Amino acid sequence: TFKLERKVDLGPFTHTVDDALPLRKAALSIFATCLENLPASLDIASFMPVLAKALGDVEDVQLQAHQIVISMCARQPAYVIAAVETFVEPLEKTMHKKQGQKTGTELERLHEWIKSALRTMVALSKLEGAMNNRKFADFYARTRANSKFQPTLEAIAEER
Repeated sequence: TFKLERKVDLGPFTHTVDDALPLRKAALSIFATCLENLPASLDIASFMPVLAKALGDVEDVQLQAHQIVISMCARQPAYVIAAVETFVEPLEKTMHKKQGQKTGTELERLHEWIKSALRTMVALSKLEGAMNNRKFADFYARTRANSKFQPTLEAIAEER
């Protein structure tokens, strides 16, 4: 992925600014639009590593990537199955984000972020052949068995 970070000195604090974030978000938006409207014009196989990396990016990019993976489960399942193993680590990392000192809106955003990752995992699990991948099947079983995720997984099941 494309990262252009710089440190801005704000007196006693330094703030890291990611100048490439808008570009990464725009690239994902363009891909999602092309996937929806012109799928034949894309080299989807070469985009899969980029998508796997986007799943491990910052929150906004991850949420976009989750939507793309879910939409690809319906539109391009063969490509998703081929890359399902590369999605495990970034999804698991997102699901196990620490709550820390977050309260109110920040906490709500974190829960929505985790729910989005869980929703992506559920969509992947429904693909024919996904459970044949040992790494993904183990990840799915671990996540389903984790009591922390039970209420969210039940809520996702009710959405459908």
